Amino acid sequence: MAEGWTRRLSHGSLNVMSTGIKAHGMNRRAIAVMAEAGVDISGHESTRITPAMLEQAYIVINVCGQRRQALSCAAS
Repeated sequence: MAEGWTRRLSHGSLNVMSTGIKAHGMNRRAIAVMAEAGVDISGHESTRITPAMLEQAYIVINVCGQRRQALSCAAS
């Protein structure tokens, strides 16, 4: 959802990736809710974050606080 909103609000001016400690499939509820708001996230995919991604990132937004510790470990 965060990726969808960022893509929508940036009008394509940002390179946005949705990553995590584990890659998860799409949540049908999230797709439906975003579609109601006019944002299509049905084609988005989550990937596992890598140290290389973190090195290339200008901004990292963490939307799940319990993953903060694991994200720090992924950067090591």
